[in-house]
Parts: sequence; C-alpha cells; structure tokens
Amino acid sequence: MEWEIAARTRLDALIADEKVLVRISAAKRLRDGAESAARSDGRECVEIRDVEVAKRGLALGRAA
Repeated sequence: MEWEIAARTRLDALIADEKVLVRISAAKRLRDGAESAARSDGRECVEIRDVEVAKRGLALGRAA
C-alpha cells in the first residue's frame, strides 16, 4: 500500500517517541492499523488521518 509523505513522517515521529525495545513492535502495529483504516475507507493510499486512527487504537504516547 502506498503512503502519503505526511503520513509516513507522522508514523516515524510516533515510533521515535517509543522506547527502543518496543519500536519494532509499535511500528508494525501502527503500520498495520493505518493500512487497515485506509482500506476500511476504500482507499489505496495511507493518509495522516489513518496514522492518527491507528495511534488512538494503540494508545501510544500514554504512560503505562
């Protein structure tokens, strides 16, 4: 699936905020969630709004 530049930049920023040991897992979950959100809307390109939907779904950036 293709990604808009803004969406890829936002994904990279969210991953950079995570601890080193969880980055790979967080990146995969965010990518999968964003692509799923785009597909659900019938699109073939991930937009920044899809990354935000995935972020909310994973609750990244919150203290445990």
